Order: sequence, then C-alpha cells, then structure tokens
Amino acid sequence: MSVHASVEPFFAPWKGDTYGSKDPRLLILGESHHGTNPTPDWTVNVVRRYIANQETEPWFPTFTKIGQVVTGRKRPEIDRSQFWNSIAFYNYVQEVVAGFARGPRPTPEMFTRSQPAFQEVISELRPTHILALGMHLWQNMPPSSNAHGALACGGKTSDCRHYASRDSSHYALAIGIKHPSAGFSAPAWHPLVAKFLSLTPQL
Repeated sequence: MSVHASVEPFFAPWKGDTYGSKDPRLLILGESHHGTNPTPDWTVNVVRRYIANQETEPWFPTFTKIGQVVTGRKRPEIDRSQFWNSIAFYNYVQEVVAGFARGPRPTPEMFTRSQPAFQEVISELRPTHILALGMHLWQNMPPSSNAHGALACGGKTSDCRHYASRDSSHYALAIGIKHPSAGFSAPAWHPLVAKFLSLTPQL
C-alpha cells in the first residue's frame, strides 16, 4: 500500500450497529495491523471474528480485556456482540507493519502519515471519547492544542486531550492507557476509564 499521507483511511474503522445511538460515543483506538497482504476490511473482519468466536486467536484475550476495562464487568458477564456493537474501533497506523504484534513497531513516520486519516475518522464517526490502547501509541499521537489537563483515578493517570475532526467542527476527549495485553489488569484501569467516560467534552 502507499506510504504517502492520505486523508482517507486505508483500513476502514469498525462501527457497531448501535454506535451513536446514545452518549458516550466511544472510539477505541488500537495501534496497528501486523502481517502481510493488507485489505481495507481488515479491522472490520478482526472484530467480526472476535464476536463470532468461531476459533481462538492469540489476540482474543486482548479484546476481552478491552470489554472488561470499559464496562468493569468480569469476562463471563460481557456480551461480546452487545459491547462491540456499541462502540467503534480503529487502528491508528494506516500501514501494515511486517511481522507479529510483539515484533517490529510502527515508525514515527508511519504515525505522522496516519494523522490526516485519523482526523477524517473523527469527522466520520464523531466520537465523544477516544480510548487509546498502549503508551507507545499515545506518545506517538499528535499533541493536542486543547489539552484538558491530567486525569487521575485509582492510582492510574493519563493526560486528557481534545482531538479535532479535519474541519475542526467536532472535538473528542481522549486518554491513553496501558495496552490490554500481557500484564494488564482491567479492574485496576477501569476506574480511570469510567471517570473519563463520565466527562462531557467541552472546549
């Protein structure tokens, strides 16, 4: 795929059937896709496979922890279809990264080239809240000119930013948390996420 900056995302975001029916409108932001032969429906198909649960994938536990950290519920209490259809999901980096997820990381240039597409997704989805997964992603996202200040709860902290749509007609609040993979405690991070989701975006 092209390595030039593009306004349009290459990987279409997942948008659940009930996303946008009520606030908060939550966009969960992953970092990147790893592998070969990228297709525009990669992100959407990943979520569909998880909801269907037709076969176990190495990344399934990460998606389960995403549901736990947002809802505060235990794994057996979460309805996969209900939760994932209530949110949107998008991988920030719009170029495939060779190798496995624990291998090479996206370069700073990949993050920079992906910024216009991220702003376009904000324009399209108009989220009220954005939850970025992983500190590497959070540190490589563009700085916000409308910082909301630090947010702290339960011993966890994150700076809280505003991110704008491409035409600056819409703003969403955003925080970054530790990536919900190995060594991640959903109960430990949930209070911060819950506090974040209770905020009303305002400039």
